[in-house]
Formats: sequence, structure tokens, C-alpha cells
Amino acid sequence: MKEESGVSVDKIAAILQADLKSVWDAVTSLPRGIAIVDLSEDFIFVNDYMAEIIGYSKQELIGRSVLDFIDSSEIEEIQDQTSQRLEGHPSIYNVTMTHKTGECRILRVSAAPWRNADGKITGTVGIIDDVTEELAAQRALQASQERYKLLFEGAQEAITIETAEELITHANQAACELFGYSREELVGMNSRMLVAPEERSRPKHPVYKQDEGIESDVFELTVFTKAEKRIPVEISLGHLHSANQELFISFIRDISERKYHEEMQKQYERELELYTSIMRHDLSSDLQIALGYVELTLATLPEDDVKSRNRLQQSLDVGKQMANLLQTFTPTKKSNRLEIRQLLREIAEQSEKANANLTIEIEIDKSVKDTMAPSSRLLPIAFVNLFRNSAIHAGDSPTVRLTCKKKSDILEIFVSDDGPGIDPSIQERIFQKGISTRGGGLGLYLTRQIIQSLSGTIELIDPESATFKITLPV
Repeated sequence: MKEESGVSVDKIAAILQADLKSVWDAVTSLPRGIAIVDLSEDFIFVNDYMAEIIGYSKQELIGRSVLDFIDSSEIEEIQDQTSQRLEGHPSIYNVTMTHKTGECRILRVSAAPWRNADGKITGTVGIIDDVTEELAAQRALQASQERYKLLFEGAQEAITIETAEELITHANQAACELFGYSREELVGMNSRMLVAPEERSRPKHPVYKQDEGIESDVFELTVFTKAEKRIPVEISLGHLHSANQELFISFIRDISERKYHEEMQKQYERELELYTSIMRHDLSSDLQIALGYVELTLATLPEDDVKSRNRLQQSLDVGKQMANLLQTFTPTKKSNRLEIRQLLREIAEQSEKANANLTIEIEIDKSVKDTMAPSSRLLPIAFVNLFRNSAIHAGDSPTVRLTCKKKSDILEIFVSDDGPGIDPSIQERIFQKGISTRGGGLGLYLTRQIIQSLSGTIELIDPESATFKITLPV
């Protein structure tokens, strides 16, 4: 019989055989594991990549059972898969195999029946991929998404996510409750529509523009709810770095209660200022009348009545000191700051006049020259209280010694007297309210409060000489 093509059947068979071998070599050299097991689950073929996946050489795997590398809890699954193969069915499943190092690797197996030349199923051929890292990444992503969902939805503060065009893409339940809209209504809404109408014309915040280098900011505005209610809020706005689009996250806090307390505080301060003004006016008026009577009486007393004249003069000086203290609480726009040297000397002079038996010696170090006293209308009261304490507790004719020096930007002032010292029973509590051996007990308490309000300190450093150390930043 003449061959039409001029090629023999044997030659065609040889070509096909060579092609099949090339295909097989190409397939088995792919960077994917390929394995063939018989019906007893023993390896009869593995490629290099399959051997590499579980850390063995091909020679170590051939003839060994797949079950040797699989946890006992998964053996039943493997046997079920083999049963499917006997029925001629392919399948895809995951299995955990033990690496030679003892590490567990999760493999995805795409399996199909393996047949001999007669078409009989003699085993399973599988393409194997190591998906350990892939599944770990998926689990991590899922966990991250769950945490995000928990934080986002469970947050007590309203949270929205918006585009650069201020369109809302996400809103949590707290945001829905704050604005009164459903999530479906909020998503896609321009966030500017949630702002009170009178504030909507404000310029777009620089964080949205991203051309000024501002990544985040905190600011206040008034939002407008679905029920047309105005709510003051504080917004923390930040840029979310996303690969796909520019997004911005807003944490929105209702500050209605804070604003209420702030307004109440302002109202309290206004009322206190009014009350202080009334008290200052009434006390000043009454004091001026009392001083007028004292001066009138002093002017009519005989010159030889020295004892009465001295008492009246002391009363007059005390009254003038009280008038000066009242002046301290008079609001003024003019700055009355003095050098610390001048301030201390003026207070000492007034205290000596108000307490006829008191002598105050002042020593100012040259380091204090040209140093201004801290800006405080209350500071003079602190020193008046110290001097008055000495006048009351340090004997009939006490002498107070005050020294002042400057170290860097700190004034150090030492005040002592020549009296009997501080009673041991009150030394530890000397600055507490109501602590005194003669009643009262507010002077040193108020002195400490004034000094501390100026970021200074006061301490008793020597009870025997009633020496107090005061530090004041200048």
C-alpha cells in the first residue's frame, strides 16, 4: 500500500512520543509541585519543586506514603479524596504536610485520576501549591478587617470617611445617631450639608487640599442634624493614605456639655466680677467714711494726748493699707508692674505703718537690679500676710528680715523674724487652711495659693526663726 504522505506510521508514532516527552518534561519542570501516588497513597513520582516544598529529596520521597507526612487528623480526608479519584472525579482541597524541619505547611492540591495505558485508574496525579503564607496573609487581613469593623462600629464617637470632594463614603453607627440619618442616607452625601447653614460657606479645610502640607487638624464647628438641631462639635480631621484614592477620616465629638459648662463658667465669672465690684464699691465707700472720721478725730485731739493720737494714727494706717488692698481688685488696663525691689520696699513701708511695733529690714542683692516683679495684682497680699503674721505672733516689737537674690531666671526671697518661731504642733500643717494657734489660719494658706498661681514655691525651711523661702520665676 502506498503511503500518501510519504511518512511511515512508525515515524509518526516516534514523533508523537518525542512530543509527549517534551510536554512532560516541560510540565514537570514548572515551579509548582507535581506528584503521583498509587492507590496505596505511596509516592511514585515527584518533581523537584514538590520535593523542595516539604524539604526532602526526590529519592527520599519515592516509595514513601503520603500519610507519613500528614497529621493523623487529616488522614480520613485524604482517604475520602482517594475514593473520589477511584470514581473518576477531580477535586481541589487543602492539606497540611510536615516539612522535614518539623514546620507545618499548608498545601493546596488540585488532584485528578491517574490512568495506565489501558485507561484503568491506578492512582492520583496532583498539582501542589504551598499556600501557607497566602492563607496567613488572608487570616491577618481578615483579623485586621474585623478589628477595624469593631473599632469603627463600636466607637462612641461619630466617625466618617470622605473623599477630597467631601463626599461621605463610610459612616459608623455613632455618626448615624449624631446626625439623625441612616447609613444609606449618609453615604454619598456631601459632608458640608451636615454643617449649620450659617457656617457652610467657610473655605474647604487645608487638610483636604493636601497642597499645604497639613496632614491633620482639630477644629470646632456646628453641625446641623436631620431634625434641624444645631450641635457644637469638635472634629479631628486626618488624611488617610490609600493607594486607590485620597480619603479623609473625621472623628466627631459632641461638645454640647463642654460648651454649656464653659458658658456657665463665663456667667459665674461675670457674676463674680459684678459681686466683687459691688463689694469693692461698698467697702471702699464705708472705709473712706471711717477713715474720714478717724482723720477728723485725730485733727481735734489735743497735741499732748500722745497715746490716743498714736492709736488713731495706727488705725488710720491700717485703714489705708486696707484701701490699697481693695485697689488691688480694681480692674485696670494700665500696667502697674514695678521692679521687685520697689514692690518689696513699698509693701514693707505700708506694713510698718499698719503695725506700729513692726520693723522690717530688707536686703536686696545686686543680682536683682532691674528685675521686674511678676505681673500679679495678688502678689503684694502674699507679703502683707507674711509681715502681718510676724506682727501678731513674733512678740511685742518684732523685727522681720527679708533678703532677695536672683539665680538665673528665679527670684529667691527669704523672710524670717526674731520671734519664738513656729509652734511644733502646726509646723507640718502650716500652709493648710484654718491652721493657727490663735484662730483664723487663712493667711499662709492664701499666701501659698498666690505664690503657686505664679508657678512659684514657698516652704518653711527653719521653724525656729520662722524662715520661709519663696521662689518666683521672672
